[in-house]
Amino acid sequence: GQWLATTGMGTLPLAVGVMSVQRRAVPRERGLLGISISDAENGAQVTKVHAESGADQAGLKEGDVITSVAGKIVDTGSALANTIRQFSPGDRLELLVMRGTKKLTIRATLSAPFGPLMSRGQVQNLMGGKLSTRRGGFPLAFQHDTVLAPEQCGGPVVNLDGRVVGINLARSGRVESYALPADIALKLIAELKSSSVEKLTATSSATPLPVAAE
Repeated sequence: GQWLATTGMGTLPLAVGVMSVQRRAVPRERGLLGISISDAENGAQVTKVHAESGADQAGLKEGDVITSVAGKIVDTGSALANTIRQFSPGDRLELLVMRGTKKLTIRATLSAPFGPLMSRGQVQNLMGGKLSTRRGGFPLAFQHDTVLAPEQCGGPVVNLDGRVVGINLARSGRVESYALPADIALKLIAELKSSSVEKLTATSSATPLPVAAE
Protein backbone atom coordinates (compact mmCIF):
# COMPACT_ATOMS: atom_id res chain seq x y z
CA GLY A 1 0.00 0.00 0.00
CA GLN A 2 1.02 3.63 -0.41
CA TRP A 3 2.49 5.78 2.32
CA LEU A 4 0.13 8.31 3.87
CA ALA A 5 0.49 11.22 6.27
CA THR A 6 -2.10 12.85 8.51
CA THR A 7 -1.57 16.60 8.49
CA GLY A 8 -1.96 19.00 11.39
CA MET A 9 -1.58 22.72 12.03
CA GLY A 10 2.22 22.56 12.04
CA THR A 11 4.81 21.88 9.37
CA LEU A 12 5.27 18.24 10.38
CA PRO A 13 2.59 15.55 9.99
CA LEU A 14 0.73 14.31 13.06
CA ALA A 15 1.39 10.70 12.06
CA VAL A 16 2.32 8.53 9.10
CA GLY A 17 1.10 5.14 8.00
CA VAL A 18 0.37 2.87 5.07
CA MET A 19 -2.92 2.19 3.29
CA SER A 20 -3.71 -1.38 4.29
CA VAL A 21 -7.15 -2.06 2.78
CA GLN A 22 -8.73 -0.50 -0.31
CA ARG A 23 -12.06 1.32 -0.12
CA ARG A 24 -15.01 -0.73 1.07
CA ALA A 25 -18.16 -0.48 3.15
CA VAL A 26 -17.45 -0.62 6.90
CA PRO A 27 -20.28 -2.37 8.78
CA ARG A 28 -22.14 -0.48 11.48
CA GLU A 29 -21.18 -1.39 15.03
CA ARG A 30 -24.09 -2.02 17.36
CA GLY A 31 -24.62 0.33 20.26
CA LEU A 32 -25.04 -0.92 23.81
CA LEU A 33 -27.16 0.57 26.57
CA GLY A 34 -25.33 -1.53 29.16
CA ILE A 35 -28.14 -3.33 30.97
CA SER A 36 -29.50 -6.82 31.52
CA ILE A 37 -33.27 -7.09 31.21
CA SER A 38 -36.27 -9.36 31.61
CA ASP A 39 -39.89 -9.17 30.53
CA ALA A 40 -42.23 -7.08 32.66
CA GLU A 41 -45.84 -6.03 32.35
CA ASN A 42 -45.96 -3.51 29.49
CA GLY A 43 -42.20 -3.14 29.26
CA ALA A 44 -38.69 -4.44 29.90
CA GLN A 45 -37.43 -4.54 33.48
CA VAL A 46 -33.82 -3.67 34.24
CA THR A 47 -32.23 -6.50 36.23
CA LYS A 48 -28.65 -5.19 36.13
CA VAL A 49 -26.92 -1.94 35.21
CA HIS A 50 -23.30 -2.37 34.09
CA ALA A 51 -20.92 0.08 35.73
CA GLU A 52 -19.76 3.03 33.59
CA SER A 53 -22.24 2.16 30.83
CA GLY A 54 -24.49 4.67 29.14
CA ALA A 55 -27.35 3.39 31.29
CA ASP A 56 -25.30 3.88 34.46
CA GLN A 57 -24.29 7.41 33.49
CA ALA A 58 -27.90 8.27 32.61
CA GLY A 59 -29.15 7.12 36.02
CA LEU A 60 -31.05 3.94 35.17
CA LYS A 61 -31.52 1.66 38.17
CA GLU A 62 -32.29 -2.00 38.78
CA GLY A 63 -36.04 -2.47 38.91
CA ASP A 64 -36.78 0.31 36.40
CA VAL A 65 -39.23 -0.70 33.67
CA ILE A 66 -38.49 0.75 30.22
CA THR A 67 -41.67 1.26 28.19
CA SER A 68 -40.44 3.31 25.23
CA VAL A 69 -37.17 3.97 23.37
CA ALA A 70 -36.72 6.81 20.87
CA GLY A 71 -40.48 7.20 20.58
CA LYS A 72 -41.12 3.50 19.98
CA ILE A 73 -43.16 1.49 22.50
CA VAL A 74 -41.34 -1.58 23.85
CA ASP A 75 -43.53 -4.07 25.71
CA THR A 76 -41.04 -6.93 26.14
CA GLY A 77 -37.33 -7.43 26.69
CA SER A 78 -36.92 -8.66 23.11
CA ALA A 79 -38.67 -5.57 21.76
CA LEU A 80 -36.25 -3.36 23.70
CA ALA A 81 -33.22 -5.31 22.46
CA ASN A 82 -34.41 -5.19 18.85
CA THR A 83 -34.94 -1.44 19.07
CA ILE A 84 -31.57 -0.70 20.69
CA ARG A 85 -29.62 -2.64 18.07
CA GLN A 86 -30.94 -0.35 15.35
CA PHE A 87 -28.68 2.40 16.72
CA SER A 88 -24.92 2.96 16.91
CA PRO A 89 -22.40 3.91 19.60
CA GLY A 90 -22.69 7.61 20.38
CA ASP A 91 -26.42 7.80 19.60
CA ARG A 92 -28.41 9.48 22.40
CA LEU A 93 -31.83 7.94 22.99
CA GLU A 94 -34.81 9.10 25.00
CA LEU A 95 -36.23 6.40 27.30
CA LEU A 96 -39.60 6.44 29.04
CA VAL A 97 -39.20 4.65 32.36
CA MET A 98 -41.48 3.56 35.19
CA ARG A 99 -39.73 3.66 38.57
CA GLY A 100 -42.31 2.37 40.98
CA THR A 101 -45.29 4.67 40.39
CA LYS A 102 -43.19 7.48 38.89
CA LYS A 103 -42.92 8.13 35.16
CA LEU A 104 -39.45 9.33 34.14
CA THR A 105 -37.84 10.51 30.93
CA ILE A 106 -34.17 9.51 30.77
CA ARG A 107 -31.70 10.26 27.99
CA ALA A 108 -28.90 7.74 27.59
CA THR A 109 -25.96 7.59 25.19
CA LEU A 110 -25.15 4.21 23.67
CA SER A 111 -21.59 2.92 23.86
CA ALA A 112 -19.47 0.41 21.98
CA PRO A 113 -18.94 -2.98 23.66
CA PHE A 114 -16.92 -2.59 26.86
CA GLY A 115 -15.64 -4.57 29.85
CA PRO A 116 -17.26 -8.01 30.11
CA LEU A 117 -19.20 -7.39 26.88
CA MET A 118 -16.04 -7.18 24.77
CA SER A 119 -14.56 -9.95 22.65
CA ARG A 120 -10.87 -10.89 22.92
CA GLY A 121 -10.15 -9.03 19.69
CA GLN A 122 -11.85 -5.90 20.98
CA VAL A 123 -9.80 -6.04 24.18
CA GLN A 124 -6.58 -6.33 22.15
CA ASN A 125 -7.59 -3.36 20.00
CA LEU A 126 -7.94 -1.17 23.08
CA MET A 127 -4.36 -1.96 24.13
CA GLY A 128 -3.12 0.44 21.46
CA GLY A 129 -4.89 3.44 22.99
CA LYS A 130 -8.25 5.19 22.94
CA LEU A 131 -10.55 4.47 19.99
CA SER A 132 -13.22 6.61 18.36
CA THR A 133 -16.75 6.29 19.75
CA ARG A 134 -18.14 5.71 16.29
CA ARG A 135 -15.91 3.41 14.29
CA GLY A 136 -18.27 1.76 11.82
CA GLY A 137 -21.29 2.36 9.64
CA PHE A 138 -19.34 4.07 6.86
CA PRO A 139 -20.78 3.43 3.35
CA LEU A 140 -17.32 3.74 1.81
CA ALA A 141 -13.90 4.15 3.43
CA PHE A 142 -10.32 2.98 3.06
CA GLN A 143 -8.29 1.57 5.92
CA HIS A 144 -4.77 2.61 6.91
CA ASP A 145 -2.53 1.69 9.83
CA THR A 146 -1.77 5.21 11.08
CA VAL A 147 -1.95 5.44 14.87
CA LEU A 148 -4.21 8.41 15.65
CA ALA A 149 -5.98 9.80 18.68
CA PRO A 150 -9.75 10.09 18.14
CA GLU A 151 -9.52 13.88 18.37
CA GLN A 152 -7.02 13.88 15.48
CA CYS A 153 -9.66 12.52 13.11
CA GLY A 154 -11.56 14.87 10.83
CA GLY A 155 -8.51 16.23 9.00
CA PRO A 156 -6.93 15.40 5.64
CA VAL A 157 -4.76 12.43 4.71
CA VAL A 158 -2.13 13.08 2.02
CA ASN A 159 0.18 10.90 -0.06
CA LEU A 160 3.90 11.43 -0.61
CA ASP A 161 3.16 13.99 -3.33
CA GLY A 162 1.15 16.09 -0.88
CA ARG A 163 -2.13 15.27 -2.63
CA VAL A 164 -5.16 14.91 -0.39
CA VAL A 165 -6.48 11.36 -0.77
CA GLY A 166 -8.99 11.28 2.07
CA ILE A 167 -10.43 12.63 5.32
CA ASN A 168 -9.83 10.69 8.53
CA LEU A 169 -13.10 9.36 9.95
CA ALA A 170 -12.16 7.25 12.95
CA ARG A 171 -9.57 5.22 14.74
CA SER A 172 -11.17 1.79 15.02
CA GLY A 173 -8.39 -0.47 16.25
CA ARG A 174 -4.81 -0.81 17.42
CA VAL A 175 -3.52 -0.41 13.85
CA GLU A 176 -6.77 0.44 12.07
CA SER A 177 -7.97 3.88 11.05
CA TYR A 178 -10.63 4.70 8.47
CA ALA A 179 -10.70 7.57 5.99
CA LEU A 180 -13.30 8.86 3.57
CA PRO A 181 -11.88 8.86 0.01
CA ALA A 182 -11.29 12.40 -1.29
CA ASP A 183 -13.48 11.96 -4.39
CA ILE A 184 -16.41 10.90 -2.21
CA ALA A 185 -15.81 13.84 0.13
CA LEU A 186 -15.90 16.27 -2.82
CA LYS A 187 -19.15 14.71 -4.04
CA LEU A 188 -20.73 15.06 -0.59
CA ILE A 189 -19.62 18.70 -0.35
CA ALA A 190 -21.26 19.41 -3.70
CA GLU A 191 -24.47 17.71 -2.53
CA LEU A 192 -24.44 19.71 0.70
CA LYS A 193 -24.05 22.94 -1.24
CA SER A 194 -27.06 22.01 -3.35
CA SER A 195 -29.01 20.98 -0.22
CA SER A 196 -29.74 17.56 -1.70
CA VAL A 197 -28.59 15.53 1.31
CA GLU A 198 -31.40 14.17 3.47
CA LYS A 199 -31.03 13.28 7.15
CA LEU A 200 -31.37 9.53 7.64
CA THR A 201 -32.32 7.53 10.74
CA ALA A 202 -30.21 4.43 11.52
CA THR A 203 -32.41 1.41 10.78
CA SER A 204 -30.01 -1.28 9.59
CA SER A 205 -30.65 -4.80 10.79
CA ALA A 206 -28.21 -6.82 12.85
CA THR A 207 -27.68 -10.42 13.88
CA PRO A 208 -29.89 -11.23 16.90
CA LEU A 209 -27.98 -11.06 20.17
CA PRO A 210 -28.76 -12.24 23.71
CA VAL A 211 -31.11 -9.82 25.43
CA ALA A 212 -28.82 -9.62 28.47
CA ALA A 213 -26.02 -8.20 26.34
CA GLU A 214 -27.92 -5.05 25.38
